[in-house]
Amino acid sequence: SVASASITTEAPVMTGSVAISGTEKFGQVLTATPSLTYTPTTSSDVPTYQWKRSGTNIGSATASTYTLVEDDITNTITVTITADGTHATGNVTSSATGAIAKADGPSAPSAPTLASKTATSITLTANSLNEFSKDSGSTWQSSEVFTSLTPITSYTFVARVKATSTTNASSASVASASITTEAPVMTGS
Repeated sequence: SVASASITTEAPVMTGSVAISGTEKFGQVLTATPSLTYTPTTSSDVPTYQWKRSGTNIGSATASTYTLVEDDITNTITVTITADGTHATGNVTSSATGAIAKADGPSAPSAPTLASKTATSITLTANSLNEFSKDSGSTWQSSEVFTSLTPITSYTFVARVKATSTTNASSASVASASITTEAPVMTGS
């Protein structure tokens, strides 16, 4: 007979699974670990990766690892591995992560220490300072100088490192030693 028309065999079908490992917090790296099977077997396929945020592709996140960014916070992440379409066909998608959390809050600074004082003001210093608080439950202050204080009165202070949009709650220092304002000074003639 004459030869048949050309018949092309089908590409192997890729199946399997992909797991995501890593800490589900802003700034951390997630890693996709595939366990793929090709039927029939092929060694030529070079699959691609696509990371997704709540089901939507994340721009150029196409490597086997992905570093979590601010937009990921409160969303879930998945990764899909797709066969190259020439040597194999098919794709597998991971299970979703939990909701991505903010990073751990900053470390607490040291307790504030006295720099100077008068009858009505106290100036403090602290390392890693972002904010100060006067006494328990007081309004947070944005300055290291506290004014309009009562003469001959004891105060304690706390330094706090601010949380950011990508971190959890602020961290506060232990309270300072009790600091007593000075007695008023009488002047005149």
